Amino acid sequence: MMLIRKRVVLLLVVIAMGVIALLVSSQVHLVLGKKVKWLENENQFLIKELQQFTTSSQQQNIHRQRKLYKLSEEQFSMTRSSHCETIHIAIVAVGYSTIRSVVILVKSILFYRHNALHFHFVSDDSGKYVLQTLFETWKLPAVDTSFYAAAMAQEKVAWIPNSHYSGVFGLMKLTIPSLLPLSVQKVIVLDTDLMLTSDILSLWRYFEVILAEVKLLGLVENQSDWYFGNLWEGHKPWPALGRGFNTGVMLFNLKQMRAHNWNGLWNTVTTKTLMEYELTALADQDIINAIILEGQNLHYVLPCFWNAQLSEHSLSDNCFNNVNEFKLVHWNSPLKQAVKNKYSSYFESVYEMIKNQNGYQYREVLLNCDQKSEQMKPVAASTDPCIAFRSANKSLLRIHPFIVGYEYERRVHDVTLVTQMSMDRLHMLAPLYAHWNGPISIAVYATDSQVQEVTEHISRVLVNNSKRLALHVVFKTNSQLYPINYLRNVALSKVETSYVFLSDIDFIPMDGAYEYLLEAIKILEKPKRLFVIPAFETHLYRFTYPTNKNEVLNLLQNGSVSTFRSHEWKRGHAPTNYKHWAKTGTPYKIKWVDDYEPYVVVQSNVTKYDERFAGFGWNKVSHMMELNAQGYEFVVLPSVFMIHMPHSPSPDINLFRKSKLYRDCVQVIKTEFKQEIDRQNTGGCKECNL
Repeated sequence: MMLIRKRVVLLLVVIAMGVIALLVSSQVHLVLGKKVKWLENENQFLIKELQQFTTSSQQQNIHRQRKLYKLSEEQFSMTRSSHCETIHIAIVAVGYSTIRSVVILVKSILFYRHNALHFHFVSDDSGKYVLQTLFETWKLPAVDTSFYAAAMAQEKVAWIPNSHYSGVFGLMKLTIPSLLPLSVQKVIVLDTDLMLTSDILSLWRYFEVILAEVKLLGLVENQSDWYFGNLWEGHKPWPALGRGFNTGVMLFNLKQMRAHNWNGLWNTVTTKTLMEYELTALADQDIINAIILEGQNLHYVLPCFWNAQLSEHSLSDNCFNNVNEFKLVHWNSPLKQAVKNKYSSYFESVYEMIKNQNGYQYREVLLNCDQKSEQMKPVAASTDPCIAFRSANKSLLRIHPFIVGYEYERRVHDVTLVTQMSMDRLHMLAPLYAHWNGPISIAVYATDSQVQEVTEHISRVLVNNSKRLALHVVFKTNSQLYPINYLRNVALSKVETSYVFLSDIDFIPMDGAYEYLLEAIKILEKPKRLFVIPAFETHLYRFTYPTNKNEVLNLLQNGSVSTFRSHEWKRGHAPTNYKHWAKTGTPYKIKWVDDYEPYVVVQSNVTKYDERFAGFGWNKVSHMMELNAQGYEFVVLPSVFMIHMPHSPSPDINLFRKSKLYRDCVQVIKTEFKQEIDRQNTGGCKECNL
């Protein structure tokens, strides 16, 4: 057998060298056809011997196989001994929208699982960052992740012509045996458009049969007539065994696949078949079906309920008597959940239930085996009346960064507007986006069930023009305090530009503010210098927004706008010196004083906000106080402004007004914070010169 494998490897090396040379030739098909014909003759004997070897191995396990074949699914589950195993799962996850689907798939696995899990993601750099952040902040017990560069996979399959809507990514599963480490000898390979409706352990246990029969992979029969070639006139699918097999759910026996030189196998079969078919229509599925047809003893047929395929031409109804028999649902159609068939409404309702599940609940899990179940440690009761504030900076909230596509090319001295919002401020995003022409980083506080509302709102109001928007979901907990500074820090930490404009969602910057700030930064930038943006407000819901300084001064004169919080909290913005601003055309420096909380532009490596200040009260003042103590210089820009738009009061400000305990706790945290600043810094900007 070793000699056979060496000969196969040698032949495949010859193929690889030949194909590379032929790709630059104008006679590719002619010469390639001759080479393939020669290789077919040479490989025929080797394939027969390989099948004989597989058959010989099967003979050694024949008694065990017959016994297994007689077992029902329920009995099969009860007889396996893998209940303490770590289940390995491989997924190709590239692109922001794909990752949103991955989250729902993972939640469906977590919902039913009782085993340790190890996810292997083939992803690009941005996808890796999103997934790593998701799992690191999710804090799931007994769950590990590994990542593999999609670029490496793409190099291996990019040469294959493919018309499938998934593009080159639909071919990457072919490379999984070579990407995963040798220590991983079996893995479940899943598409992203799936939903589990049972414990994945039951699927994992089929490896015992696959290993016993020395099969390379296990998969479910295709549940349509696609491979019969009769769906429309001129339909010519790739060759397949019978109805063919769907590759959305596969069990890879990696040890055997590597032993049989899987990479060489799929390359050889693909090269040969492309001589007749020119391109793949179903990506990796066409290639794997061609391999199965050529080596019919290499696969194991999984029960159909482990891949209920809900495409337009699905025959999955023939698989079951009722929907409860399904173990896994697969929306293998470009329409995804919008596809209509007999049971689509039922499966859609289950999908919505899984999608909307509170993800925090998965931080606790009861494992199957005798190991001690991993759970969140209970927090001892505290007599501190302000414990909610003190513990706010110790919370680890789940984060899904870049929930929508973000594609922005940075400039030198570029500036990102940074802010946060609750769901009741979602409508304020569109006007902000319209007035700010640069990148925006926003953290939104939302529940799992509100994520779709967020993404649909973005699609509707920005009409596919959201490439400048880096939107990060921070998942809501049952805390009464709005984690405003936690959200600000999340948005700030995702910025890629050298400067940030620290704002709030209910402020609209002047038209052209982005371009003005770019020029101002070029001229005035200096280490530890921040730029104050004068803030105004209006109480008018119908309001013609001023386009320049003269217009805002006219509105100030007639009472349509006022300086921000001049009546409720004058100390918050009075140091900006609006009278001087009104008549000057040059930047001017000011001194910070207690309670001053301007909106500023500053270097993006600025100190983060103190997260103990949650809810209403001193959350922004504390940040300005710390920057002043670190020696930052405050410079007011003369020809730019922002206006606060009216809205209903937040729940936090109402609580602040009603609760003496709330106000007392803010004062306690404020006092402690000031004492810490005094100990850490000598304070103040010294010798600040423009």
